[in-house]
Amino acid sequence: MTRNLLIYKEIKTIHSSPQQHLSGISNMELVNIHPSLTPIIKDELGEPTTETMLQFVDRRFRYGFNHIELPTDQSTLVNQIVSRKDKQFHSQPSAHSLHNILDALWKLNRFPLLVVLDNEPEDQLHELANHFRDILNPEEQSVLFRLEDKDAGFNQLIKDRKLNNWVDKSTKIVYINKSKLPKLLVNNEWKPSAAFCFTSSTDRYVNSYISFNCDLVVYREEHMSPFRRHSRYYG
Repeated sequence: MTRNLLIYKEIKTIHSSPQQHLSGISNMELVNIHPSLTPIIKDELGEPTTETMLQFVDRRFRYGFNHIELPTDQSTLVNQIVSRKDKQFHSQPSAHSLHNILDALWKLNRFPLLVVLDNEPEDQLHELANHFRDILNPEEQSVLFRLEDKDAGFNQLIKDRKLNNWVDKSTKIVYINKSKLPKLLVNNEWKPSAAFCFTSSTDRYVNSYISFNCDLVVYREEHMSPFRRHSRYYG
């Protein structure tokens, strides 16, 4: 029997009974998961249940699942996010309101969350701070940059909303500027689960940090940059 034929038979065997060979979830149970990964998954999400199943599907890139069923109903934004083909999700303002996309991230428990602000940071921060005002404490959020103009409304907004906080494991949201990765994040114990970006054109260090840590990156803009759009296909 030739080597190619052996490979073909092995692939056919796996295809006929994926639950016996591929990692993922079958009948509400984790299957074929590496022993060192199992406690991490259970610590982050608990056991698979009807209520948490979408969160498990959403994190299939993070955990390396390759046997898991995607939602057949694509009418909800949550289902669209969890069914994405790769780590990136393009959220067009003309298609999704900011409230709806943030609400979807909340339902998927996508925290800790890194937020990358663009050229209008005051308006963007104001919108997000208002959205999370009644569900997150100010102490659970931190803005890690300031504008040069000391009288800027952005800096005053941070002060008024009490968002000048230290970053640690209890921090739910960290806000940074697209142009610079704060040194504080490089060696900090805080690591984001997902990133929410108002632009797909970011500093290369910011981009590398996001790519390394996040298995979900939401780009909130009408048109993604050509580089980002093609990078989805060419790495």
